[in-house]
Formats: sequence, structure tokens, C-alpha cells
Amino acid sequence: MPASRTRASKSRATAPGRSKDATVTVARARARFADTIDLVRSTGQRIVLSKSGKRAAAIISIEDLELLQRLEDAHDLKAARAALKEPGATPWDDVKERLGL
Repeated sequence: MPASRTRASKSRATAPGRSKDATVTVARARARFADTIDLVRSTGQRIVLSKSGKRAAAIISIEDLELLQRLEDAHDLKAARAALKEPGATPWDDVKERLGL
């Protein structure tokens, strides 16, 4: 996607070695879908899609998706461990026994 047809997003600081996110309209991304995907895949650049002038979605690399999933898993694990330490928590074996599992 030509740089002249995208505009950089000012909403997020850029990590070292990463160019700023590009914002394109949904219509433009749809018209140039293969080029948009190739740009994300080859450069890792994140593409923010806008609709009616508002940020609507983003296209990210598979590496960014996998990182996001790992961060979510770590957050969930931390929350689960904290919940297990709360008073009144029922051990999993007790739950299974009560349910006949």
C-alpha cells in the first residue's frame, strides 16, 4: 500500500524498529485487500481500519496475534491463581466429586 495513501496513527508510541501504524479506510483496504495483507505479513506493520472516520478494527501480523494470546493467557493464569487463594474457593477435585465427574 503506497505510503502516500495512508496516514500514520498518532495514538500509540512506536516501539524501536517498528514504523507507526497506518490508518486506511475499510473501503480502501477492501479494494486493495491482498496488498494490505502482504504489507502486514512482510513488514509486521499494523493497519488500523477506519469507518465513518472512526477506528473500527485492525489487521495485525500473526506474530502480534500470538504475542497478544500469550499475554492474555498469562493474565488469565494470574487471575485464576489469585482466585484460588480467595477464602471460600473450592478445590477442583471437590467440584468434580460433587458433580459426579
